[in-house]
Amino acid sequence: MINVNQTLTGKDSFTMVEDIVLRMYTLLDGFTIETAGLYAYLRSWRQNDPSHKLYRCVWLSREEIYAQTGIGRKPFDRHLKALTACGLVKTEKGRLREPNKQVFVVNEPLTEAEFRALYPEQIARFDAALQEYYGRRVADQARFEEKRKAKYEISEVSINPQPDPEQPTEEAEMIEEVIAWF
Repeated sequence: MINVNQTLTGKDSFTMVEDIVLRMYTLLDGFTIETAGLYAYLRSWRQNDPSHKLYRCVWLSREEIYAQTGIGRKPFDRHLKALTACGLVKTEKGRLREPNKQVFVVNEPLTEAEFRALYPEQIARFDAALQEYYGRRVADQARFEEKRKAKYEISEVSINPQPDPEQPTEEAEMIEEVIAWF
């Protein structure tokens, strides 16, 4: 049970979530940045004392989690399913004597090498998406350059072009002829 009259942040605590959860697990189907947020939230409540009988566990009820996070039942279930599928969270029957109580065991994420070995298809799919994007970016840059050059060429042509001092104008040639005649 959460006691709102006591600290809700723990004693000099902070929660650290590895970059892999934010940058690589999000490549998995159904695992979104919101899923990573739920994982971070569960990590913040996880028992981190190895001597405690509920080490790595969160024993908040789903209703307590809904109330504190603002996540409804369906989104919570969807994110929990994604966290369970990739092994970051496991649900167990309650270890306490409360009926229908679940305990969430919050595991450490894989290392990058382990993730790459386990999910090569997702890495390849991400790389393909990046290559497609980079191809579009190169094409967009080429179109931009064409438009820029066309605009630049049009802007160089003016209605009353300035005479080039090196090139004599018709008027200057006529004046020279008149002077030569005298």
